Amino acid sequence: MANRFRADLIDVAWANEHEYGVNPPANSEAVTQQIFKSGQSNTAGQLWGQWGLVTGGVDLPNPTYEWTPFFGLGVLDRNMMFPVQGRERLEGRVGAVLMCHDASRLFMEQCIGLIFNGQNLLNAAGTGRSSEGTTFSFVQSSHNTLDARTAGQLIVASADFNHADIKASASGRPPVAIVIIADRLAENVNRYRNTWAYIGGYVGDSRPTILDVFQDRKLSKPGWNGILPAWADVSTTNGKFSVHSITREDFNNTSQRLGVTADDSENNASIVRPTLTQESFMIAARFRADDGSNFVVNYKGCKVARTVFNFEEGAPVNYGVDFIARDMRHNIGQDGLIGSAIKTHKYGALQTTIGADTESTLPVTVPPAYMKDIRVTEQPHFYSRVELTFQGAAIARFRRFSITVDNQLDPRYYLTQNASTTPADDRQILHEILEGRRNISFSGLLDLDDSGVNSYPASSSPTDALFLRYLLNQAFVDPDIRDANLLKGIGIRIEVRRMAQTGGMAGSVDGGASGSFPHDKMFIYLPSSAASQTVGDQDEVGLVLRSASHNVPAPPNIHVPVDIDGFAASMHMEFLDNVADGVQAWG
Repeated sequence: MANRFRADLIDVAWANEHEYGVNPPANSEAVTQQIFKSGQSNTAGQLWGQWGLVTGGVDLPNPTYEWTPFFGLGVLDRNMMFPVQGRERLEGRVGAVLMCHDASRLFMEQCIGLIFNGQNLLNAAGTGRSSEGTTFSFVQSSHNTLDARTAGQLIVASADFNHADIKASASGRPPVAIVIIADRLAENVNRYRNTWAYIGGYVGDSRPTILDVFQDRKLSKPGWNGILPAWADVSTTNGKFSVHSITREDFNNTSQRLGVTADDSENNASIVRPTLTQESFMIAARFRADDGSNFVVNYKGCKVARTVFNFEEGAPVNYGVDFIARDMRHNIGQDGLIGSAIKTHKYGALQTTIGADTESTLPVTVPPAYMKDIRVTEQPHFYSRVELTFQGAAIARFRRFSITVDNQLDPRYYLTQNASTTPADDRQILHEILEGRRNISFSGLLDLDDSGVNSYPASSSPTDALFLRYLLNQAFVDPDIRDANLLKGIGIRIEVRRMAQTGGMAGSVDGGASGSFPHDKMFIYLPSSAASQTVGDQDEVGLVLRSASHNVPAPPNIHVPVDIDGFAASMHMEFLDNVADGVQAWG
């Protein structure tokens, strides 16, 4: 009887790439050994990233070839003579994932842009590290001799940046922090929008006052992500900036300032913000048969094209993503059939220790960690714990709503030649994926009733048919609609919470929710400025409605439903660990 590959024996994981379409380096935290909250641990050299509780499976981006039938000169009848080779497409999907507070957050970086610790690693003077604390606050760094005139550098006089929290511990290691610089002189840093960069250099580089800045995680492109503000082109006073950790810490980390993974620190918080360029990632899957035979496939250069978040009453919060990959690798034939393996294109021998992958000379295949070591065991967020806020006031009668983030990716196939060491036809392979305009849309269903909100568009306003009135005012928020000269839109905050699994007490290990910090929370803001205000502004327009349909429902319905449909300029997410009940996002 033939052996069959079994779904219950599959291992699958993902890892962020430091260079597009290239395996992560061996010292990347995406493949080094990590200790997870439940005490699980992967083996170094294996991918360990997860999405959450995946219920809809993973559609791997296996190649689709665009053959073109040839019916031209020389065809003797109505039938095709032969096909002409076309391009290769790799499109995948993770269809239904229950949103988990711990396991899902790292993949949000692939969907939105960048994840980092919300606390500033520096003191208020910007000259060195801040002291460790547990307060839920954000300290701005301001220094009177800040200089970014030298390309790829930020210089602060009398500073000491040679610490392992700010710079890598040794030369050649990946970055451990980012720096964000304010847009305007004497203006506070906006962590959700302002220009930022990865910090290069290393401890002991004899450059304690200099932060080398790079656009990419590989530290190969000096410069900033965004526009370097004009005030930073001269040595200036009162220039503000902040430095944030981007490391993956073990579950028992108790430092509030370090890491973007869930841990035991009180008032720990991570921010996911939009970026100009999408992060790329790779996926590894191991298939096993009844007899123990197996093979591994890698899909590299993946970028998320579209993300949809769904909130529906009585159901867990879930999301799904569509993504595009650049190319794949496999080790089919290595297991028991040595000698015939290279007869299949895209073959790469399985490697357990990852080195620099140059694609043309070392096309290695990287394994995922065993699922029993990385599987998700936490409860998801539920809609029953969702709070949606309209212009600062809670709206409790939403029955369902969804958010779609479309990155409008643009796959590019440029003229290329075959690599000298492979028979693969590189002209068929995707060269790169460019980002288009980001579209953020919103839809929902609620009951038409008295919302109790009398603050829109001004105090003492009617409280009935809130969204219908907002639609008719065409997103203007001025008290007198006749005087409206700036379309701002409204700010919407979505909050989900659960009882903290660590208890929020320093040093606790899976101790259950208790003490003064009982909750884990996740926030989504539309637009990003909704974290500090109830409407949009000149930089970020808030939610604008396209429609707010209300109809006479058919029996047996009693309550009048309203379907709303809108869009917004921007968004960001925040993950708060071990916080008090009333804690909201930073303002």
